[in-house]
Amino acid sequence: MLIVGGVVVVVLAVVVAVAFAVASTTGTDRHETASPSTPSVPSDPTARAEASRRAEAERIRLTDKSSYKAVTSREWQLVAKNPDAHIGELYAIYGRVAQADTATGSYQMRVYTDGQQVETYDFDINTIVRAGEASFSDVVEDDLVALWVKVTGSETYETTMGGEVTAPAVEANIIEVYGSSG
Repeated sequence: MLIVGGVVVVVLAVVVAVAFAVASTTGTDRHETASPSTPSVPSDPTARAEASRRAEAERIRLTDKSSYKAVTSREWQLVAKNPDAHIGELYAIYGRVAQADTATGSYQMRVYTDGQQVETYDFDINTIVRAGEASFSDVVEDDLVALWVKVTGSETYETTMGGEVTAPAVEANIIEVYGSSG
């Protein structure tokens, strides 16, 4: 037991010595060895203003319904079949909320979607919907919703039965509840 205690003391002494040696290096030496590709915030006020202007213009575009393409049921099925080929595209779609609970959180839900407003249980494309500019605070399971979305690709998730499902993933920038199937 004394040998183990002695080894621990020696290891701690070495760690403290190394830490002291590292801390005593000059600030200049540490900065000179920093990677030149380290990202930094632009210090130029004009560049910051331009970045802010672009971000605001994008937010305005994403919250303008006229920026989104209306699609037929078949067109939405084609997008859902290969969502990775449609990343960044904007669509107006409809759906029935299948899951909006503590498991999905307040910024994500699962919605059965279609390109058109169809009968309550004819929404058949399982879609992962994340909050972009939209808020899900007033959306619950079985709500019928109109969504203005940006396609973000496909996502695979594990089901409660232990299987895996791959579904199209979108970001909702506008959401309107127009009814309930419950």
